[in-house]
Amino acid sequence: MFPKKLLVFFITIIFTFTTKAEGIRLSYGCYSNNDTINLNVVKKNNYLNLLGDGAESFMITSWEMHIHFKKGKKIVKLKPSKNSTLITRQMKDELMRGWKKFSHVTIENIVINAINDASVTSSLPTITFYLNDKMFKTCDEKTVITQNSLEIKVSCFGNGDKATKEELLRYSSLTLTNYNSKVNTKLLSYNCVFSGKDPKKYPNGSITIANNDLALNIETLKQINKMNIGDVFTLKDITIEFSNSKTKSKEVTVVSDVGITIAEQGNRPCGERISQRIEYSGKLLTGLKGNIAVPNQKVALQNSKNEIVQVTVTNIYGDFTFTNLSIDEHYLVKVDIEDNSKIKDSKLFIARQDGTVVKSFVKNNNTFTYELIPTELTTLSREQEEDTEFKLRKFSYSNQTELTVIENIYFDFNSAEVKDESMRKLDKIIGVMKQNLELKLLIASHSDSKGDDAYNLNLSEKRASNVMDYFLKNGIDKIRLSAKGYGESQIMNRCKNGVECSETEHELNRRTEFKFKK
Repeated sequence: MFPKKLLVFFITIIFTFTTKAEGIRLSYGCYSNNDTINLNVVKKNNYLNLLGDGAESFMITSWEMHIHFKKGKKIVKLKPSKNSTLITRQMKDELMRGWKKFSHVTIENIVINAINDASVTSSLPTITFYLNDKMFKTCDEKTVITQNSLEIKVSCFGNGDKATKEELLRYSSLTLTNYNSKVNTKLLSYNCVFSGKDPKKYPNGSITIANNDLALNIETLKQINKMNIGDVFTLKDITIEFSNSKTKSKEVTVVSDVGITIAEQGNRPCGERISQRIEYSGKLLTGLKGNIAVPNQKVALQNSKNEIVQVTVTNIYGDFTFTNLSIDEHYLVKVDIEDNSKIKDSKLFIARQDGTVVKSFVKNNNTFTYELIPTELTTLSREQEEDTEFKLRKFSYSNQTELTVIENIYFDFNSAEVKDESMRKLDKIIGVMKQNLELKLLIASHSDSKGDDAYNLNLSEKRASNVMDYFLKNGIDKIRLSAKGYGESQIMNRCKNGVECSETEHELNRRTEFKFKK
């Protein structure tokens, strides 16, 4: 007979054996069958984990938790709806609030599916956990990693190093080195702090810019560009997710600050000092709202020595391109206007070729200029497609309640059938939703302005509905999903009815938005 302060987890299932699932077993955090765990383990661990050879090919798709506790001679059962690998907040609250009164907890009807083939289904043998204040064994595979095992640098510059401003701009990304082979690391967020600012303008005498990617964002790069010799560039509140490579248990920790001093010369060589060459493409737009293209207009590029190094002419959509630019050079984009009728309302804007406006030109008589600084070119050189899966996983564990991400979900022309190349993107979103049952999703489909308004609305509704059907077929409950087609009612750039636009501009509007709530 067990003492009062004892919780027993009985995980009981009907075992449907498949050869692919052979040897796979279940754990809670890094604790397995017949281990004793205490309340702190319940607080820290959010997952049931699959262990063993081949476990990485399967995921837990459903299970039921039954809480049995003593109330006199009666046993009251709480039977939540089917769950997934993530233990819900409701269940953790029940465990932490009433575990002293419990007789036992059973997790039943556990189902696992092959990740690449949902038709391959299996279940797992019984596993038992005991909960007691005095743990009979400690877990020897802790997720926590010490600061000594993790080294964080801006490129090759670490805490206490000196670097020139130009070196930080040239090698503007973080390097994480993990010396613990048992633990995986993922950067979640950090703040870049620039001190020594005017306290009258900045209350704390400093500027803090939030980052959430290894590559420093453009706001951070602009502030680095303004730094002086002797200033200190500091990374603070560096938040890292550590995950045990065997048990898949996770913890989030804030690690030590990294401070780098701006100097005339850095104290270490960093990379090959070869200037990277890139291509820069833009668009000229005019009018108060920047919605009119400026075609057949000469555009010049001037270097820091005031020399004209390239000249080009915009096409019918206002697009232009400069090639072979150095990311270390300051450039000036110059537009001399000979025909004033081309410029409406004395406004000239530079935009991306998808039609999104970046900034207005500075006007001096009939000359318009735009400063193209190294920070912008550096950012352009490392731009990559946004990692929606990573962003969604971060959202799952954040305090945010809403998140909108845009994905290019491809359809054949005039068709509502989802193409195979887009299914891989949808599969990643489905995987995260299966691990977090709190997430609800609105699928919003948009079209460009080409064609009849009513037809575009109908087509977008069919496309949104077909994307939702794909989620349903892959195990997402209908109550968590909704779909809506907006047609061409929410155009993101200038390309409304009657406006001649390039295909690149129209593509911006042919988008699918995934709007998550929890």
